[in-house]
Amino acid sequence: MRNPARMAEVVSAEPVEENGRFIGYRLTPKQDLEIFQQLGFQPGDIITEANGIALDKPEAGIRALRKLATARELNITVQRNGTTQNIQAEFGR
Repeated sequence: MRNPARMAEVVSAEPVEENGRFIGYRLTPKQDLEIFQQLGFQPGDIITEANGIALDKPEAGIRALRKLATARELNITVQRNGTTQNIQAEFGR
């Protein structure tokens, strides 16, 4: 992916709470499942951190998106099937 701002065209994110506590955003593919998977995502992943920003409150998602707009790489942590996974991608601007 060349432009990180285009992530919104590939990924849909829904807020997730567990035991009344905000834990992140559940990811689902939008138009192109292949690109979604090439980025290292699987449907149902819950992103809990993005480029050093813990997504432990809804407003943290907005901060992460702003930072992503100028990022050259993506470093995220997701919960997948009860385990933590780290995913990295570079943007070829």
